[in-house]
Amino acid sequence: PKNVPPAKSGTVIVIGDSTAAGIGNPPLANPTPQDTACERTSGSFAVALDRASDWQVANLACSSATIRAGLLGEQERGGSLLPPQLPAALGAAPSALVISVGANDVGWSRMVALCAAFPDCGGKASDAYFKQQLETFTRDYLVLLTRLRSLPNPPTVVINTYYDPLPGNSDCVRDLGITDEKSKILYGWLDAMNTVLKQGADAASFPTATPSFAGHGLCAPDPFVQPIDGNAPLHPTTAGGLAIALADQAALIEAGVR
Repeated sequence: PKNVPPAKSGTVIVIGDSTAAGIGNPPLANPTPQDTACERTSGSFAVALDRASDWQVANLACSSATIRAGLLGEQERGGSLLPPQLPAALGAAPSALVISVGANDVGWSRMVALCAAFPDCGGKASDAYFKQQLETFTRDYLVLLTRLRSLPNPPTVVINTYYDPLPGNSDCVRDLGITDEKSKILYGWLDAMNTVLKQGADAASFPTATPSFAGHGLCAPDPFVQPIDGNAPLHPTTAGGLAIALADQAALIEAGVR
């Protein structure tokens, strides 16, 4: 929009995907129909950030959202069309935007599941598919960044990179069908996605937030990710949401958000 209203001090809006929606965690106390359609929960990092700070934090993120269908364009959920997240967020005149996007654009969860299920995880077909998805995501991400940079009164923008869901649990991960060789392939794909996110943010002069799940991987006693057979495999638990919120809080404070 050309006429962006003046930013409201202390207002932070989260936009993005299922990682930001907090899917698979306990429900919100009084969900709106859109909250329910998007599977937003009380375990999202937006809820944790709201509790851990003096900011008013709103969550517009939606499960399955991509840049094209979710952030910049309408998204179908539960039989209805949801309005694009970015214009809705900007219309609320936030002092800051936190963006979590990319995993759905590249099919990250699908790639992890395929890797666990099939012996030829990093074969030519799957590698070519991922590279094609990454190229499309890179182009769409550039459109999103350009849109944000062209705003006359832009809010502070923080871009989240994705956590490592498997840190330091090689024996346990192998039991799930993800060999050391497969882990290397998955880490290569994860690094490629995070590199696109980081380089784009750097080029646009937007800070990034990188949460650490070290010591709290898939098979840790107190994991930050949901189990493979859980409601939302490898998505953050409520504790994982808090870890992401703390990384965002640090990035927002460093960027001067008040």
